[in-house]
Amino acid sequence: MAKIPIVHEVFTGISCLSCLIVGNPDLAAKRGELYLNESVVGSLVHAAVLNVSGKHKEASEALKGAARAGGQAMCLAGLDMKVPVLHELSAAGRSLGHAMAGDLESAATEWTVNHKNDSVLGAFVASRIEKDAKESSRLLERAGRNLGQAAVNVTATALVIGATVATGGMAVGAAAACTGATGAVAGAASNAACAKINGDKIEPGDVLSAAIIGGAAGAAAARKAAKIKSAPAPGDTEYSERIQAQ
Repeated sequence: MAKIPIVHEVFTGISCLSCLIVGNPDLAAKRGELYLNESVVGSLVHAAVLNVSGKHKEASEALKGAARAGGQAMCLAGLDMKVPVLHELSAAGRSLGHAMAGDLESAATEWTVNHKNDSVLGAFVASRIEKDAKESSRLLERAGRNLGQAAVNVTATALVIGATVATGGMAVGAAAACTGATGAVAGAASNAACAKINGDKIEPGDVLSAAIIGGAAGAAAARKAAKIKSAPAPGDTEYSERIQAQ
């Protein structure tokens, strides 16, 4: 999940609400706890509350969480969708966050362990230089899974962009509804597909959350496109005269 302030709060709120809607309050509570421990705004506020309460050790840990989230936010970590190069930028953000929190060992682990297993490029390159045949085969399989997730996410994004372009001639409301629906379906499908590819359990709350975020993003894109299309061209004197007459 992206750790960029405001965006992180919105995504976390939608995620927790989605988990509650599907009847999974325990997962919603875990998402809320993760937010308090690993967010720029949430962890800073949590640290301040703990400090006032005299829990200085816990406050220090919360500040480290804010530092980790800050490093990720600076590199736009969480928005990479497993896409090569963007994923490397996210890995750099996670590593930077650990370093900012004073945990250099975890900063190095992001590259030596996590990146090697979770990245298309990292897993593929590691599989080529790994001398153990069994480990090389495992890493190559991981590269394939990561590539599959990247392809799913890129396809979902392309569908929303395509829907935005296709509805360009429609009224704003209709265009937003169509593109929003496309975004919702694409978001839900990509979330479930990525979980399946990675061998993870498909969480209904996460699927619903992805559908809500995808739908909102699609509707917003359609509205933005409509505004751009209706904007006057440079030097449009007739438009200026109409505005003045009003």
